[in-house]
Amino acid sequence: MPFAVEPAEVDFGVVMAGESKTRTVTIANVSQLDLSLLAIDEPDDIFISDYKLQSADLKSGQSTALSITLQSEHVVEEFVTSITLETSGQFAKRLSIPIHGMIVK
Repeated sequence: MPFAVEPAEVDFGVVMAGESKTRTVTIANVSQLDLSLLAIDEPDDIFISDYKLQSADLKSGQSTALSITLQSEHVVEEFVTSITLETSGQFAKRLSIPIHGMIVK
């Protein structure tokens, strides 16, 4: 895999309905090739209000931050969603990052 991801999954823990919480994932290019990242499968917008990739173009050895913001009025015992990123080019690879937590009153 051309990526190193830290943390490998995003756990928002318990969040009160209507509150906002942001988590950051670091994605490093550990391949010998320069990569461009593209979100091909977005997280469920009922729970995730925003996500932002700091830089989509990564040279070999570089890393970037992916910020994911949870904000929802929906009360659920537990939610599970994910974001899937893909590299462009001849050696395209996919990376899926699980996202989960609980939204309570």
